[in-house]
Amino acid sequence: MSLSVACSHEYGAGRPALVEVDLTLRAGVTGLLGVNGAGKTTLLRVMSGGLRPSVGDAAVDGTSLYGRRRRQALSRVGYLPQHFDAPRRAKVGDVLRYLGWMRGLDTARARAAADRLLEVVGLADRADAPMGSLSGGMKRRVGFAQSLMADPEVLLLDEPTTGLDPEQRAAMRAVIAAQERAGVTVVSSHLIEDISTLADRLIVLEQGRVLFDDSMEAFRRTAEGTDEERFLRLLTTERRS
Repeated sequence: MSLSVACSHEYGAGRPALVEVDLTLRAGVTGLLGVNGAGKTTLLRVMSGGLRPSVGDAAVDGTSLYGRRRRQALSRVGYLPQHFDAPRRAKVGDVLRYLGWMRGLDTARARAAADRLLEVVGLADRADAPMGSLSGGMKRRVGFAQSLMADPEVLLLDEPTTGLDPEQRAAMRAVIAAQERAGVTVVSSHLIEDISTLADRLIVLEQGRVLFDDSMEAFRRTAEGTDEERFLRLLTTERRS
C-alpha cells in the first residue's frame, strides 16, 4: 500500500506553492508539519485528487488520481479538509449517511457506517441534532467521521485540530490515535504537538519544499531541546542558508 506524489504547483505565474516534491508514503502515520502558508494544504489537496498539480502526478498504488482510472483511485482516499462544514439545518446522521452514499455505499451500509463512526467520535447522542447546533470541536469530529466513511486505505487529515481549544485538541488527537488502520494516514499541522505523539514519520515543508523527511526518532536526534525548539531551529537554519 503506497501513496506517491511527484509534483510542483504554482498558483498563477511566479507563485510557487510546491517545488519538486517527491514522496512515497507507506502504511503508518506520517506527520506533515509546516508554518501557515508552507504548502501543506496544497500538497494534501493534490494527494486527495482535488487539485491537479501544474507539473507531475499523485497515485495510489501506482494508479493515478488524475488519470483514466481516477474514480478507482479516489475511492481509496478519505479526506478531512481544513474547513469542513455542512448545511446548518441538516442532521448530523443524515450528513454522514449522504456522504457515505456519495462514496458508493448503499443505504444500509451508509446508515451502519454513520452509526458506527458517530460512536467512534463520541457523537452518537447528536445523530439527530442539526449541524448548526454543534460546537467547533464537534464539527471537526463529524468531519473526521466522514473521512472514514467507506474505510479508505489512504486517510488525509488537514489540520484536524484547527480552531479547537487545548482540551478539544487533546480529545481529537486521542480519537485519531485510537484508530487501528493498516493503510496510509497523513496528519498535517502547524503545531508539532499535534503530530509528535501520532506520527512514525515526519515531513517538514517550508515554502513548498520538503525540508525534512525521516522518522520522529531521527528528527529528535537533530538537536537538543523540545520538539518545538527543534522545529524552530530547523526553520531558522533553512532561512539563513
